[in-house]
Amino acid sequence: MTTLFHLPNHTLITLTGNDRHKFLHGFCTNDIKALPLHSSTEAFITNIKARILGHVFISSFEYTLHLHTVPQQADTLIPHLDRYLITEDVQLTNTTPTTSTFYLHGQPTIFESLTPNTATTQAHSHITRVDWLGSEGYLITLPTESQQSFLDLIDSAHIPLSDLQIFHQHRIAAGFPWFGQDISTDNLPQEVDRNDQAISFKKGCYLGQEPIARIDALGHVNKLLRRITIAAPFTTLPELPVSLIDPAMQKVAGVITSMASSPQSPEQTVALAIIAARFCKPKTSLMFASSQLATIQ
Repeated sequence: MTTLFHLPNHTLITLTGNDRHKFLHGFCTNDIKALPLHSSTEAFITNIKARILGHVFISSFEYTLHLHTVPQQADTLIPHLDRYLITEDVQLTNTTPTTSTFYLHGQPTIFESLTPNTATTQAHSHITRVDWLGSEGYLITLPTESQQSFLDLIDSAHIPLSDLQIFHQHRIAAGFPWFGQDISTDNLPQEVDRNDQAISFKKGCYLGQEPIARIDALGHVNKLLRRITIAAPFTTLPELPVSLIDPAMQKVAGVITSMASSPQSPEQTVALAIIAARFCKPKTSLMFASSQLATIQ
């Protein structure tokens, strides 16, 4: 079923100027120079020690690059990038306050009726595919003044508008991390285990590349983000983070960072956790505070 989610205050940073591709290419883990028009890619923005400053989705348009990420990231990412601007023709603009962001999960046939009516040629309006919830999905950004007309069209198309809690249920079940909750500046990109989606090991030099290349040469990291299931529902979810315990040694094996009722199986709970790599084999069972068993997926 096609469902629409509103993502309030979702950060949108707009890059303009002739050097925007070359500049951003030097500060994130994926290949921006080769990004085709009207397409998007996932990446991490890292510091010189390869610690994650942002988990971003970058879309390429004729005159702009759009950088999407979780709320309240413009105040971190714009100063970080701006300090490296010297003579490059690049402008960084926080367009979050003037835009509304939605995520459409499901089939895109509705776009045939939406596109002419959502002012997609206006500044900051675009639709780009990003499969955050485990299957086909689209990120839609439009000027705030167009939001109500867009929602009217959604209503007329009988597409339900769901709330943010349901969105997080689905993204946890799909194993999709949320920066600031599941991952942070404490993490290295390979620990998130989205190498295929977010890291190019063939691109040229960028800030943080050397530690990332060393990890690639070693072939492993000490901890990984994993999706886990708990074969029981919770009337009240525990306060996070929650430690995961190795039942054999009674030592901490990891930390649960996100948790929700399973959208597919209400009798189960789904979660994301950062877990020591030696415990990350699928079907491994760990315990947490309530003595419930959590199974690695």
